[in-house]
Amino acid sequence: MSIMPPIQSHPPRSRQPSRGFPNAAATSTLRQAMRLMAEWPNTWQIDDDDLAYGEQLLEEFKPFVMHLVGVEKLARSTVRRHLDNLFLLGGEVISEINTYDEDRRFSPARLLDESLSEDGGPLCKHVQKGSDQQQYDATCKKLHTFRSARSRTHKFR
Repeated sequence: MSIMPPIQSHPPRSRQPSRGFPNAAATSTLRQAMRLMAEWPNTWQIDDDDLAYGEQLLEEFKPFVMHLVGVEKLARSTVRRHLDNLFLLGGEVISEINTYDEDRRFSPARLLDESLSEDGGPLCKHVQKGSDQQQYDATCKKLHTFRSARSRTHKFR
């Protein structure tokens, strides 16, 4: 159910250092993921204020994606599935601040933390019940676990 262009399976050769990632394929996967993610705030935008909010939300997602690629060393296809679900989650958060204007006063980090739990994420109107919903919730659970562990080690965010 990929909703974005595919990540190339054969990374171009690079002369740059890998920045701590285990190999060129992981570096390429991360580079391509960040390039895809850069367009998300424009895609999520409903009104003028959404662009800045979406960019801040994207900054909340980047450490998680770096973790998936660099620490968990997930396969390119698995990273792609998580990216698809993060894209959907971001869209739901932006939709929420447009539906409930009072939520806009919360930082993206706080609204994201309030939207996630160990059971999953907010209801996503763009996935069908069944395996798509389970995959979306699996990404939300993984993000919740990552953010919870990170907030315990970084008391001052």
